[in-house]
Amino acid sequence: MFFIKYTGALIYDLIILFILFFAYTSVLLLFTHGQAIPPATRWYQFSLFIITLVYYYGSIRCGGQTVGMKAWRFKLTTDSNKTLSRQQIIARFFYFIPATLIAPFCLKGNYVLLHQWTQTHFKKV
Repeated sequence: MFFIKYTGALIYDLIILFILFFAYTSVLLLFTHGQAIPPATRWYQFSLFIITLVYYYGSIRCGGQTVGMKAWRFKLTTDSNKTLSRQQIIARFFYFIPATLIAPFCLKGNYVLLHQWTQTHFKKV
């Protein structure tokens, strides 16, 4: 059952990120007078990465929840029920893709691997 909540929260957060990406791109188009940003532009890709990092870091740092987690009523805390440290938040962000790729071979959910690697867990709100 938690897998469904976790997946739902990820989908909610992806929707929020797409909205942020569209808003950012709209602002950029105002500055370029409607000229399209060339494909594979490194600074643009990097800026989208930074937007993702800032959204996730800011959400977790200020309350322990992203918008998706609030909607599905769970929170991210440390094993000792404290707020996450800067290192734990950044580690969860960068370990997400490796955990997603490794999890099927370990027969675990990627969130289980993330909890083990960063000493964090989800808590019902």
